[in-house]
Amino acid sequence: MPELRKEEGRWSAGRVIYASLMAFLLLGYFYTIATYSEPTYSGKQFTFPILFWVLRGVTAVMAIYMGKLWKNKGFLLLSAFWLLLFLRVFLENPANLFLNDISEYLLTGLWAFAGCYGLAEGLGEKQLKQFLGLITAIWTVGMVVYSGIGLYAAWTDQRVYTIGRNAIFGLYWENRLFLAYYETVSGAVLSLSAVIAVCGMLAAGHKWAKVLYGLAALPMLVALSLTGTRAAQITVSLGFGVAVLIGVLHLFKGKKDGRRSKAAWPAAVCAMALVAALSLFVSLRMVGMFNHMKNTGGILVARAMAESAGVEIAERGLDLGNLEGALNSRPLVWRTALRVLSENKKLWLTGTSVHSPMTGINAYLGWWTPAAHCHNTLIQVLLESGLPGLLLILLFVLLLTVRAFRLVVSTDKPLWRKLAVAVMVSLWLGEMVECFLWLHADNAPMLPAAFVVMGIVSTSGKRAGRQPGVRGSPLSRQNP
Repeated sequence: MPELRKEEGRWSAGRVIYASLMAFLLLGYFYTIATYSEPTYSGKQFTFPILFWVLRGVTAVMAIYMGKLWKNKGFLLLSAFWLLLFLRVFLENPANLFLNDISEYLLTGLWAFAGCYGLAEGLGEKQLKQFLGLITAIWTVGMVVYSGIGLYAAWTDQRVYTIGRNAIFGLYWENRLFLAYYETVSGAVLSLSAVIAVCGMLAAGHKWAKVLYGLAALPMLVALSLTGTRAAQITVSLGFGVAVLIGVLHLFKGKKDGRRSKAAWPAAVCAMALVAALSLFVSLRMVGMFNHMKNTGGILVARAMAESAGVEIAERGLDLGNLEGALNSRPLVWRTALRVLSENKKLWLTGTSVHSPMTGINAYLGWWTPAAHCHNTLIQVLLESGLPGLLLILLFVLLLTVRAFRLVVSTDKPLWRKLAVAVMVSLWLGEMVECFLWLHADNAPMLPAAFVVMGIVSTSGKRAGRQPGVRGSPLSRQNP
């Protein structure tokens, strides 16, 4: 055992390769943002270069082998779900496996379920902490720049284009802030990034690192508010609250007897409620504050900046978005999906189609822009793979819930592992009204981030008796 623990502190060749490739793929979403062309407005479909698909496959295989994922219950459930999707496509029409959207869908599932979810198993404790620390720092810096470009575009009432004049930053439909992605996706990216920044602030060991992470979350929160995305404002507020709850509980961790004081949970819950409510209040008021600054004293600065660039500026503010429309449209899609399933009882068992699940729904809706998904991940799973697929995902969520609770209440786990729960809860809340964890949604960073943190939660929340990351597979060994 001493030799094994010593081995776990090493960066072996296999781990260096795997971690480097995963870092390239995860941080590669900066490339996606810089070259993305939103299909809703441009009509162009974004596709990853072939190199990304090859590396995704390589990291998936490495994670399975290095982490011995066949022993992980969560991975087995995800594997069964992936196999069900594969069979669903094959039995419907084997030729569909060679369609670009289906092959990319299945390959994305392989990478998310193995390469991302298996990160916590493939790396040892020390390596995982170092990897996450580096990725969190780089991603936070990039998202500050991302937010800053959006704020500049909104402040000066102009649009900023990136590489190849594809990705757009600026005011768009209903004067909502558009940051390369569609407004709701832009809000979700910022929600994820702001929660990660707050978790980085709580986990950082140096006081100046805490200050920098805290300051970094501010422009993200402002930009998020300007997108007018209500779901993102709620998810980021809850993410902040859960992160604070975990931080307070960690402060009350048991002494010698391993027990917390009776005041721990009441204090943590009160802190969570206060932070979540305050964050939501500030986020909702942010648009008004921004408009006031922009249309009074700030408009003079904005006009000077725009005129120097030869851009005409209009004195107008940002709308809050069509909240009523969002509240009405999503339940309509949900009811229509259930109606399609109910009209053919067989579909409850088989699902409609993995290739084109929304065809029947859009035929009923008749909207000028077809719905891309069900705006609820669980209903989307039910629509594509029927009750068997939904059951597998619900079992997976139940497993995560049990292990997340076990992780949060533990007194021997490090804080940085516990904070993965805050990111996970924030992401899953968003899935009740969106489908960012849908395998077709891999063009945004929410999908890989979700499976990375779910893997951390699943591994960290196991019962005592085996240390996370201790595997000793051939790829993780080095000969003395």
